[in-house]
Amino acid sequence: MTTTDLKPNTSRLLPRALLAFGALVALTASSQAAILAAWDDFGSGLSADNTLTGFSGTIAGVSLDSGNFGSNDGTFGTIAGAISDGDGVFVRNTTTALTLTITNNTGAAYNIESLHFDFGHRGTNTPSTFDVTYTSGGLGPSSTLIDNIDVGGVAPGDVGDFTDFDYTLSSLLSDIVLDDGESAVFTFNNFVNRTGTSSSAATMDNFLIQGTAVPEPSSVALVGLAGAALLLRRRRNR
Repeated sequence: MTTTDLKPNTSRLLPRALLAFGALVALTASSQAAILAAWDDFGSGLSADNTLTGFSGTIAGVSLDSGNFGSNDGTFGTIAGAISDGDGVFVRNTTTALTLTITNNTGAAYNIESLHFDFGHRGTNTPSTFDVTYTSGGLGPSSTLIDNIDVGGVAPGDVGDFTDFDYTLSSLLSDIVLDDGESAVFTFNNFVNRTGTSSSAATMDNFLIQGTAVPEPSSVALVGLAGAALLLRRRRNR
């Protein structure tokens, strides 16, 4: 056996090192989605009941119905963890718009990844359709229709297992990065009942916005250094 035969196969080592480097980059760049703002108990009025430190959230344009009208299914959309107390907000008619605002004051940028909520009819003149829109703020583009929702087949009810809605914002908005100091506004409006009049009434509950921190450039650089060190070590051990 010659000396050349004892050398490792560098054509295999390099791809393996690059794969390891790629895994390190993916691990650093990804993290589990966190609750940025959630409304379920409405113990703080129309401000978010739970927020990630540095975030705040408010709902406007609606009435608060504590203990009388709301979802009790224990989920934000289909995400488990909501309080099942039946507290919700009351949307009165088509001239009313529910606006949800989330503000980032964490000192870092965050990806606003998903929006979740529960919807329930109320009374006899309940809406059959309504719109969900990303209105304005640090995301984009502004005035993007998230969905025109047809809920005409859902039975009315004051407290119960409301209809769940989940939206992945990365598939709907071209910009989901909310920088420090920025806000994002979502609007729920154009509630039209089955007869086309403005006497619609609806209850909404269990709002949730989830997201992840955008990796710092320094973190990516550290991963790059780790990958370079790995390649250098491989070469020295040949």
